[in-house]
Amino acid sequence: MEDEQMWLPVGSVVTLKGGEKSVMVAGFLVRDAQTGACWDYLGYPYPEGRRDGEDLFFNKDQVEFIAQLGFLNGEGVAHQTFLAMSREAIANGIVRP
Repeated sequence: MEDEQMWLPVGSVVTLKGGEKSVMVAGFLVRDAQTGACWDYLGYPYPEGRRDGEDLFFNKDQVEFIAQLGFLNGEGVAHQTFLAMSREAIANGIVRP
Protein backbone atom coordinates (compact mmCIF):
# COMPACT_ATOMS: atom_id res chain seq x y z
CA MET A 1 0.00 0.00 0.00
CA GLU A 2 1.29 3.42 -0.85
CA ASP A 3 -0.07 5.45 2.08
CA GLU A 4 1.32 4.07 5.34
CA GLN A 5 -1.08 6.26 7.38
CA MET A 6 -4.18 4.89 5.65
CA TRP A 7 -5.89 1.82 7.06
CA LEU A 8 -8.16 -0.32 4.94
CA PRO A 9 -11.72 -0.28 6.31
CA VAL A 10 -13.33 -3.52 7.42
CA GLY A 11 -14.88 -5.20 4.39
CA SER A 12 -12.10 -4.21 2.00
CA VAL A 13 -11.08 -6.98 -0.37
CA VAL A 14 -7.39 -7.29 -1.26
CA THR A 15 -4.93 -9.55 -3.01
CA LEU A 16 -1.74 -10.27 -1.10
CA LYS A 17 1.69 -10.52 -2.68
CA GLY A 18 2.16 -14.13 -3.74
CA GLY A 19 -1.45 -14.94 -2.83
CA GLU A 20 -3.87 -16.87 -4.99
CA LYS A 21 -7.14 -15.89 -3.29
CA SER A 22 -8.68 -12.60 -2.38
CA VAL A 23 -8.83 -11.72 1.31
CA MET A 24 -11.48 -9.61 3.09
CA VAL A 25 -10.27 -7.36 5.90
CA ALA A 26 -12.05 -8.21 9.16
CA GLY A 27 -9.95 -6.26 11.66
CA PHE A 28 -6.78 -4.31 12.22
CA LEU A 29 -3.89 -4.11 14.67
CA VAL A 30 -4.49 -7.60 15.99
CA ARG A 31 -2.31 -9.91 18.04
CA ASP A 32 -1.94 -13.55 17.04
CA ALA A 33 -2.86 -15.56 20.14
CA GLN A 34 -0.58 -18.42 19.05
CA THR A 35 2.63 -16.44 18.49
CA GLY A 36 2.00 -13.12 20.23
CA ALA A 37 2.95 -11.29 17.01
CA CYS A 38 1.12 -8.05 16.24
CA TRP A 39 -0.21 -7.71 12.70
CA ASP A 40 -1.71 -4.79 10.80
CA TYR A 41 -4.71 -6.79 9.60
CA LEU A 42 -6.86 -9.83 10.22
CA GLY A 43 -8.65 -11.23 7.20
CA TYR A 44 -10.59 -14.15 5.81
CA PRO A 45 -10.73 -15.75 2.37
CA TYR A 46 -13.13 -14.03 0.00
CA PRO A 47 -15.87 -14.96 -0.81
CA GLU A 48 -15.97 -17.95 1.56
CA GLY A 49 -15.42 -16.04 4.80
CA ARG A 50 -14.19 -17.42 8.09
CA ARG A 51 -13.57 -21.11 8.45
CA ASP A 52 -12.38 -23.01 11.52
CA GLY A 53 -8.83 -21.99 12.39
CA GLU A 54 -8.32 -20.01 9.21
CA ASP A 55 -7.43 -16.56 10.54
CA LEU A 56 -5.17 -14.77 8.06
CA PHE A 57 -2.80 -12.21 9.55
CA PHE A 58 -0.98 -9.78 7.27
CA ASN A 59 0.77 -6.42 7.21
CA LYS A 60 0.26 -3.39 5.00
CA ASP A 61 3.39 -4.12 2.97
CA GLN A 62 1.94 -7.49 1.93
CA VAL A 63 -1.04 -5.92 0.13
CA GLU A 64 -0.48 -6.07 -3.62
CA PHE A 65 -3.86 -4.91 -4.92
CA ILE A 66 -7.02 -3.39 -3.43
CA ALA A 67 -9.99 -4.87 -5.30
CA GLN A 68 -12.69 -3.20 -3.19
CA LEU A 69 -12.48 -0.56 -0.48
CA GLY A 70 -14.76 -1.25 2.50
CA PHE A 71 -17.42 1.09 3.85
CA LEU A 72 -16.09 4.25 5.51
CA ASN A 73 -18.30 6.85 7.21
CA GLY A 74 -17.55 9.54 9.81
CA GLU A 75 -17.15 6.99 12.58
CA GLY A 76 -14.75 5.01 10.40
CA VAL A 77 -12.71 8.12 9.59
CA ALA A 78 -12.44 8.92 13.31
CA HIS A 79 -11.24 5.36 13.96
CA GLN A 80 -8.69 5.67 11.13
CA THR A 81 -7.32 8.80 12.81
CA PHE A 82 -7.15 7.00 16.17
CA LEU A 83 -5.28 4.09 14.61
CA ALA A 84 -2.79 6.37 12.86
CA MET A 85 -2.04 8.18 16.12
CA SER A 86 -2.01 5.09 18.38
CA ARG A 87 -0.33 2.33 16.35
CA GLU A 88 2.65 1.84 18.66
CA ALA A 89 0.56 1.87 21.85
CA ILE A 90 -1.87 -0.64 20.34
CA ALA A 91 0.96 -2.91 19.15
CA ASN A 92 2.39 -2.90 22.67
CA GLY A 93 -0.98 -3.76 24.20
CA ILE A 94 -1.31 -0.42 25.99
CA VAL A 95 -4.57 0.48 24.21
CA ARG A 96 -7.07 -1.65 22.29
CA PRO A 97 -8.18 -0.68 18.75
